[in-house]
This record gives sequence, structure tokens and C-alpha cells, in this order.
Amino acid sequence: MNLNISREEALCLKGYAIISIVLHNLLHLVAPLVKENEFYYNYNYRSYWIWDHIKNLHPNLLADILSFFGWYGVPIFIFLSGYGLTKKYDGSKLYSQESSWLQFFVYNFKKLWILMVPAYLIYLVLSVLLEDRDFSIYAIVCQLTMTINFLCSPKYIDPGVYWYFGLTLQLYLVYRFFLFKKEGRVFWLMLSALALVSLFLSLILLPDEREKVQPLYEYFSHNCIRWMLPFLLGVCLGRYAKPKKENWILTALMTVVSLLFLFLFSFNQKLWLLTPLFAIGFFIGIVKLFMKIKPLKSLGIWLGSLSAYLFATHPLLRPFFLHLVVSPKQLYLNGESWLWITTYLLSAVVLACVYCWISRRYLVPLCERIINRCIKSVSFKKNN
Repeated sequence: MNLNISREEALCLKGYAIISIVLHNLLHLVAPLVKENEFYYNYNYRSYWIWDHIKNLHPNLLADILSFFGWYGVPIFIFLSGYGLTKKYDGSKLYSQESSWLQFFVYNFKKLWILMVPAYLIYLVLSVLLEDRDFSIYAIVCQLTMTINFLCSPKYIDPGVYWYFGLTLQLYLVYRFFLFKKEGRVFWLMLSALALVSLFLSLILLPDEREKVQPLYEYFSHNCIRWMLPFLLGVCLGRYAKPKKENWILTALMTVVSLLFLFLFSFNQKLWLLTPLFAIGFFIGIVKLFMKIKPLKSLGIWLGSLSAYLFATHPLLRPFFLHLVVSPKQLYLNGESWLWITTYLLSAVVLACVYCWISRRYLVPLCERIINRCIKSVSFKKNN
């Protein structure tokens, strides 16, 4: 089976994963729809209800599925982070601006910060104007420095999107310290240790039925250890998967089996920890099959090229569309509601295109000047 992922396939994975995330991040806030098991496991009010809605072909079933399973786009991006880092750096020298771990950190911090900060600041302004909300200065500073994952309680992480930038930065450092230029036994030792620590901590911190440790597990889930398995899978495939002739029967079989285990493992608290791996298998299989269908391939590649901007900007639209979609006390996804959801998706894509153009033309140079001045200021103080 060909588990090597080409550049076009990686873009397609990003494209369809971001659509999954964008739809999920709207629909899981709609009260009547089944919520996801992302940061902790809840059988009674989540897994049970999705199974009940599937059995009874609930009128909102498609929206329920997008709400419940849509978050699995996140481990796809985590997987691709590991895969991309390995493909970029394994067997090659670091660029001069990334030669030391500190330069590597600053280089990647700048890249993430420039993408996140303008959208996040706009989100804060819109939230205050539209929803009359107050934000903790402490939480804002932590988000702007990408330390909110481990300095703030999860209740301060608002919206539930921009925390991902801090998580990505953590994963970059894990790769740089533990996996970069490690060979043979040392590489496998590091890989196994990280995977075992991740599983062990996840198991001992799993919330019980009374959810005594739920806040602790949710806090834990906003940091890198919880996401080691998909990240390490990406590192493994990036290093060892070689291009082979595609066997479409095996690809289709992997897709079906991954979907089956993803579904079955969603109903067991401990096995649920492994569901991101099966989500990755399902997405890879689907994308490899889509690559033979030209319109789906072209759409996926185009959306993938916009995925970072879609991720940063779609929270700006949610307050507007939530008022439109959730206005009835009970949501029935009739033609009008689906019209608003489709409009939301199209609006998110248009906004991402605009943000991409503005960012490349104006925001990137401005943010780079700000960061470079801050770095020079710190260096000057140290020298004196």
C-alpha cells in the first residue's frame, strides 16, 4: 500500500480537513445538535446520542455527524505537521535562520504569529462590539504570546481555535529537541517514549463517570502530549514511507476499515484515545481516491492552499451566522437553515481569500517589522 503522501495529496488533506473543522466549529455550537468528544469523553450525552440519531435517521443526522466527527480535521493537521517537518528537515541542513534551537523557535514563532495575530485582534473587537463581552487581559497576553495552552485554564481559551497555534509551536519544539537528526535505535527509542508517555498520561487522566478530573484532562488536551500519537505517526510516515504504485483495492479497504474502527472506538472511553489515528487513515484513503477525480482533486488543492487563512479567519464569521442559524428555539435543518450554513462556508472561503491577499501584501511586512524590532530591543538590553 502506498502510504507516501505527495505535495498535492497533502494540500488535498488540508483542504478537506479545514472544511470539516469550519463546519464543525459552527454546528457544534447549535444547541440541538450532538456535541463532540474532543477534549474529554462523554458517553451519556454525546456518544449515546449520535448512535441514537444514526439508528433512527434523525432529521438533523448530517449536521449531527459534522458536529460530532468534524473536529477530526484537527489531528489531520497535527499529522501533517509531523509529516511536513520530517520531509523538510530529515537528511538536510537547517537554514541559517534556524541553525540553533532558539533560532528555530523564533523563525517558526514569527511564521505562526504573523498568521494568527491580525485575525485574533479583529475577533476580539468584533466580540466586544457584537456580543458585549469582556476578555481577561491575562488571557489576551497569553494568546498573543502563544502560551495560553499551559498558562490559562481552558475556560479562558476563547475562541476554541487560536489555541492551536500554541500547540503547533509546542510540536515543532518536540521535533527539534527529540526527533531531529536522530537515527536508528535512538530515533525509535525517542518515538516510543513519547508515544508511551502520551498514552499513559491520557489513561490516568481520563475523566471518570462523575467527571472529577474533566477540567484537568481538558487542560491537558490543549497541550502537545495529548496529541503525540497523530504527530508521531506523521513523523514515521515522513521518514519511512516510500512512493509505491497505488493499489486502489488496498486503499479502499484501508478507508473502510479506518472508518469502521473510528466509529466503533468512539463508544469506548479508553479506545477513544486511538480514534485520531483511524481518522487519519480514513482521510488519507479518501483523498487518495479523490485524486483520481479531477474536480475533487482541484477543489481540494485550492482549499488546501487557503487552509491556514481559513483556519485563522472563520471564527470572525461565527457570531453573525450563529444568530441566523440558531434563531429558532429548536433547529430543524430545512432548506433555509442549510442555505445559511452553505452561505457561511462560502463566506469563510471568500474572507480567507481576502485575508490571504491583505496578509501577503501588508500584514506580513508590518508584523515582521514589529517582531524584528522586539528582537533587536531584547538583544540590545542583553548586550548592555
